Amino acid sequence: PSSSSKHVRPPSPPPGAPEIQTKMWLTVFLRRRRQMQRLSHSHLLSYANDIISDLLSTRYETNEFSKDLKGFEKENQQGGVDLASGHYKSFLLTQQPPPANLSADEIGLHLLALFYRSIDNRLPSAMRKHGIDTLRRACDKLEFWLKKFEDGDNAESDRCSSS
Repeated sequence: PSSSSKHVRPPSPPPGAPEIQTKMWLTVFLRRRRQMQRLSHSHLLSYANDIISDLLSTRYETNEFSKDLKGFEKENQQGGVDLASGHYKSFLLTQQPPPANLSADEIGLHLLALFYRSIDNRLPSAMRKHGIDTLRRACDKLEFWLKKFEDGDNAESDRCSSS
């Protein structure tokens, strides 16, 4: 962990999570964390801003499972259910711009929370689907920012252009 990390204890997997899924995810997670640690700090913050923007822009969207949400949770002022609420919400990054001292480990907790949400049977299907879709896009965005960093591109140009 970096010195700026808040040293937050990672969440536990959801009850009943298949061990094979958590072991497979650990392999992916460790690879993604190493990739994030390779980024310059400005590229890491640009990546964080990108994934936070994505989460904030999709959290009230509907998906094919949204019909099952009726009555699950009080609707918000935007008329939809917050798909980022519930279990593991406290590990999701939502502050824009991200804190200047944000670490790869803290972003890793965000990715871990998205994965756990995707396999948590306590959550409605729409929230699990949102978790896996958001995680997939976050991994795609990491590839984008890693390529920019490796190509020597400035982190300030083309911010959030990875869709």
